[in-house]
Amino acid sequence: MVMTHPPQDLGITGVQVVGVKRVENRFLYNQFNDKLEKILEQPFYSKAIQQRSYKQFLDYLFLVWSPGLDVGRVCQQGVELPRVALTNSPMSAEEPRLLQARKGGGGALDVLREAQWGQLVLCKVFMGASAETTADSPTQPPGVDCVYRDRGKCNLESQQRDWWVFDSELVLPEYILTFCYTSPLLPGDPLQQVLQLSQQSGPVMADSDTLFPLPSRPKFSQLSESVILQAANVSSLALVHVLCLHDNRLTKFKLTTPLSALTKLVLSFNELTSMEDISNMPNLEYIDVSFNKLSTLEGMKSLPKLTHLDVSWNSLTSYYGDTSILLKCSPSIEHFSGSYNPWEKMDLYRTVVLGRLKTLKELDGDRVEPGDAANALRQFVSSHLSVTTLLSHAHTDVAPPPSLSLLPTASFLDKESRHRPIQLNSPTSDWCSLVTSVYLCGMGIRQLSALQHLPNLKWASLADNALVSTEGLETCKKLEELVLDGNLLHTLDFLGHFPELHYLSIAHNHISHVSIKAISKLTYLNVMDNFINSLSFMKHLQAVTELYLSSNMLASTRELFHLKSLPQLSVLDISSNPIGQTQQATRLFVIYHLTSLKALDGEAIVSAV
Repeated sequence: MVMTHPPQDLGITGVQVVGVKRVENRFLYNQFNDKLEKILEQPFYSKAIQQRSYKQFLDYLFLVWSPGLDVGRVCQQGVELPRVALTNSPMSAEEPRLLQARKGGGGALDVLREAQWGQLVLCKVFMGASAETTADSPTQPPGVDCVYRDRGKCNLESQQRDWWVFDSELVLPEYILTFCYTSPLLPGDPLQQVLQLSQQSGPVMADSDTLFPLPSRPKFSQLSESVILQAANVSSLALVHVLCLHDNRLTKFKLTTPLSALTKLVLSFNELTSMEDISNMPNLEYIDVSFNKLSTLEGMKSLPKLTHLDVSWNSLTSYYGDTSILLKCSPSIEHFSGSYNPWEKMDLYRTVVLGRLKTLKELDGDRVEPGDAANALRQFVSSHLSVTTLLSHAHTDVAPPPSLSLLPTASFLDKESRHRPIQLNSPTSDWCSLVTSVYLCGMGIRQLSALQHLPNLKWASLADNALVSTEGLETCKKLEELVLDGNLLHTLDFLGHFPELHYLSIAHNHISHVSIKAISKLTYLNVMDNFINSLSFMKHLQAVTELYLSSNMLASTRELFHLKSLPQLSVLDISSNPIGQTQQATRLFVIYHLTSLKALDGEAIVSAV
């Protein structure tokens, strides 16, 4: 490492790097990337994103030493300063520490002895929009992310600059450099001194033990009774009340002996993918499984005293399904943290969680006020389909009027029809049997139980809601058209209930599993923007003429052979799938094998003359 212009009056002749350690902190790394992603969404950076050149705003700088700087804390918590001072010169970063050592009043040898060993923190920094300053303690100008001050050029013809960044989350500590100064005033080679001292006290320790002053502890990749006793520092499993297995390599938490006395369990920063082994612990009150790989809370059972659950920074998506699990196994939950998960329909997340978990006192670190809970509950209850809502969006047309509109029938009738049901005062009135069409889009509906009383329903449009199942539609045997776009459905397994169905649109969901029986009348199927990777189910849909499969997970043209059994297929869309061929090659392949097609991926197929 080269330090430009070391203080000659101290007799410093050089610098020797003793070791370099990379900082591994997933929390700071995710925090930096999340912050960077939000900033790059701003119009100012849109051009850089389009050109894939946003890295021009990133640089590596040294953290300038300041009194009270704790390198260990910086690596654990980040740089907790409102204005972070940085520089591209190691000597500039060290200058304040040497000046502090001079204040002791001793001679050069005394200063050297005090400041001979040091550590530098090398950080990744997002520079963004910058401006020049001449102040020693600058303030943030409007529209600027950081400011800089030139120090002149060193003998290497590179510009020395001091930087001040005004958002500490944009400063990511990545490396710790441990070094020592060399000087003829100091006896012997400092590295040789370290080796001699190490040999006198035992074998030479690894860099990770000597250069980074954080407490070390054993890591456990597999659990056993002895491991738990060691981690809890007790002699019997019956005495384990608190168990901390933070930052290990655990993929499972499987125990042969239940921890009946356990009250607090910390499993953060592991690699857990399931909660099935965290069950039947009658006294467990606190669970921290943040920073794992959980995609569901399925498996949690019998945790009656659980009041605190932290599942942040995982891969959870279904807040409706996961809160249902919590209601069954932990009805008294008071503190829930689910932030930084890819929840479906994030705009409904807080409403659903507060509306379902009525005992919550804190959600994602924010206190739940009585007004918050009441408002969320009111919105949650309103998302259940009521008779009043159903009446105002239902129609009784026996047949759709003649029209050239391409809209689904329910959407068209909602705009044009005046035939609405009338609710009579008698509770046994038969108005429900008159309803043939419902248009219930964009209402946040989560349940369809009210539709089970509509035996003559033919056309239903239920797009842009929060449905996780179609329970309630089973009795609608006369259903002909069904629109379920933009919901939270994961499976397509309900078509057997609707023998008259000829139009189904279920785009923009999360469907990965399809299990259906033969349906003789289905001619239109739209499943675009899902997670379907196989078309084997298409053999049961012989009448399909229009099929929309774009933006799914079809990875091979072999899947398209399942469509050869569809004699009437005329319109097909398979665009935006990861099929391993060029677009033109795929098009020729499909046209050759599916001879009945008239249009492919939105383009007409022209026959050769």
